[in-house]
Amino acid sequence: MDMDGKLFQLKFLLFEFMLFVLHLFSRRSLNLAMLLSVLSGTQISKDSTLTNDQLHLLVSSNDVIVQRMMTYATTFYKRCIIYNEIPSQKEWIKMNGGLIFFRLQATPKKNTVLLEKIIKERTSTVWVLVPSSIRNMKKDYNKLAYQFDLVVNIDPIYDSKMDTMLSSFILDGYRSSTAGFSVESLSQRRSLEVHMTRHAQELIKDYFMAARARRNSYTFHELETIARVSRCHCRLHQRKLVTLLDVFVAIMVVEETMVKKLRRSHMGFVDLENGNLNVDLQFEGELPIERFQNFVDQANRFMANL
Repeated sequence: MDMDGKLFQLKFLLFEFMLFVLHLFSRRSLNLAMLLSVLSGTQISKDSTLTNDQLHLLVSSNDVIVQRMMTYATTFYKRCIIYNEIPSQKEWIKMNGGLIFFRLQATPKKNTVLLEKIIKERTSTVWVLVPSSIRNMKKDYNKLAYQFDLVVNIDPIYDSKMDTMLSSFILDGYRSSTAGFSVESLSQRRSLEVHMTRHAQELIKDYFMAARARRNSYTFHELETIARVSRCHCRLHQRKLVTLLDVFVAIMVVEETMVKKLRRSHMGFVDLENGNLNVDLQFEGELPIERFQNFVDQANRFMANL
């Protein structure tokens, strides 16, 4: 395929991607993180090979709408356990697969070793919602955030579109068919066996090597996260082959998470409030496609400067 053909394909896939992201909620970084995480999980290939693709999600917010969004999103799982505090080892219900959602009212102090064990085992997807105040406790917050693949910080905002949508959702008896998603449609996507193309693998490797050259502490955990996000984004669009678009979206997501963890990213992302994405505010262009293309151009320059 020639360069014009590749550019057209990238723009078409990006348009499809934007339809998904813009149709659900206005808090786009949280929406995208939840969608990707919902599509993660243990994958079993035809030759019975297991791939742990769980994407663990940490959200810090005092916004009641965020809590309701995440609670609603748990309905996309056939199996889910919600805890309002981290249980003791005796109270812990071991579960393989599904979602474990810790909806915490304060910074976790007790049983944090058990939480770390659950995260490392990757037998289930883990979501943790904590108050915004944890960000003021930098040492505790950094230790917690480092364990997660995706990190989102959101402060309360007034959003008339969101309030209207949630009001309709609540008055309709919590039966909204938002964006046409259902447990069945997402389960079908989650079960897709996807494979990396050679070009996708090379792009991930190039980004990882460029990141390592600038910061030696950049670990293989980040490399694994980029691969997981790429595969989950591929499932989101019901494809079986991971494309360059999937990897560029994964790089964007990892850069956003890096800002939340380290207050900086390799490509100059900044810590934006209210769930905004850097690709919307830090890159020029009237249309989302144009802004994303400018992000892709900058990513290519970043990798070319090895």
